[in-house]
Amino acid sequence: MFDLVVQLGDGASPLEVLVRHDAAGAVRLLEQSAREPPFAGPLAKQNRLRVARALLALTPGARYMPRSAPSC
Repeated sequence: MFDLVVQLGDGASPLEVLVRHDAAGAVRLLEQSAREPPFAGPLAKQNRLRVARALLALTPGARYMPRSAPSC
C-alpha cells in the first residue's frame, strides 16, 4: 500500500503535493476513497482521520469551523 502521508525523496508527501496543486481535488480524493481500502474495514475511521488531519495541516488558511445549527 502506498502511504499518502510519507515523505518522498524531495521532502514532500504525495498528499502535500496534491494539496498544493488542488486542495479541492484532495478533498474529493479522500471522499471517493472512503469506501475503498485502506479506508474501509477495521481501521477505516483511524485512516480517514489521519489523512483528514494531514489534509488540514497542509491546506493554507485551513481552520476548524464547527457546524452551526441550521437557521429556520
